[in-house]
Amino acid sequence: NEIAKAEVQYLNEELRLVNQKQNLENQIESLLEVLGLPLDTPISFAFDLEKLVDSRVAAIPDRESAVQEALAKRPELLITDINVRSSEIALNSARNATLPNLDLQASYADTETQPHFGDLNMDEHRVWTAGVSLAVPLPNIRLKEAAKRAELSLETAKTNRIIRQRQIVQEVDRQLRQLSASEQSIELLRRTVEQ
Repeated sequence: NEIAKAEVQYLNEELRLVNQKQNLENQIESLLEVLGLPLDTPISFAFDLEKLVDSRVAAIPDRESAVQEALAKRPELLITDINVRSSEIALNSARNATLPNLDLQASYADTETQPHFGDLNMDEHRVWTAGVSLAVPLPNIRLKEAAKRAELSLETAKTNRIIRQRQIVQEVDRQLRQLSASEQSIELLRRTVEQ
């Protein structure tokens, strides 16, 4: 009877160990998602996953490198960068609309109908014109308001980028904590199975 109980307890612990291994694999997949890497990207362990139970040596990335990689490879952050750049361009365009315009124009016309290749004399058939045009926008509330809206849009885009960056860091921290907890659970199960 005691032997049967011990065998059942041993089998239950093996089942828990298998479940913890599966949990570790799920956590690795979640970490890869947070880092923006393909799910088939290999995570390097010092030993393979089967030996992990015996050795408990795993190459879990440190927080700084995991955060750096996530920030470099997450497409959401790239999208927020594009939005910031687009808002900067819109702001520059709106500000430029409130500036004065200076245009230079020049033209030449020859109304003579006969060929005159060797004729270097200036005559009434040749006309040169030049002009300068300066347009100064009067206090235009619509243009100034458009510039203010563009400025607010830029600030919103920058704020959204900061928020998204913080969310990514929080996701990486959460995944690393879960991965560490899974590793500790496997270690506890290993010790239990050894006893």
